[in-house]
Amino acid sequence: MNTMLEQLKILCALNGVSSFEDEVRDYLIRQVTPYADQVRVDAMGNLIVTKKGARPCGRKVLLSAHMDEVGMMVRLITEEGYLKFAFVGGVDRRVVLGKRVFVGPNRIPGISGLKPHHLVGREEEKQIPKVEDLYIDIGVQTRTEAEKNVSLGEYVAFDPEQTIFGDGYFQSKAIDDR
Repeated sequence: MNTMLEQLKILCALNGVSSFEDEVRDYLIRQVTPYADQVRVDAMGNLIVTKKGARPCGRKVLLSAHMDEVGMMVRLITEEGYLKFAFVGGVDRRVVLGKRVFVGPNRIPGISGLKPHHLVGREEEKQIPKVEDLYIDIGVQTRTEAEKNVSLGEYVAFDPEQTIFGDGYFQSKAIDDR
């Protein structure tokens, strides 16, 4: 039996960018099936699990949570092999720079970036970068190389970068969702 912290680590490490929650849903189905009376997925992708009590008492309990997380979606691949993206969900642009990411179900590693500092003007230096100025570098040199591993429309998830710190604190991506 996994401890609560072990379960949380597993759940947060799974990728579940909005509209791409299959990895999280499949894991949850495996975990709850031995204890559930009914497990189903509705047309919207919601996982609905029913467990009847030992005796009817007229009361019901509903536990509700969401499986998705913020992320990005590949919208363009440049000639130089960089991935341009759109945010999925409410991502704060200020925290994206230099973040490690995984692209798509094959978890192609990458890092988010911006044009080099020496090419940034004084006024531009004081502003939060626009999403159009950001990119993901997956370590290739051309569009053709990138297209061997990445397709337009693929999701991009943040690296969990899990850390235990202080007196029992835990940090990871998707922790508010799982």
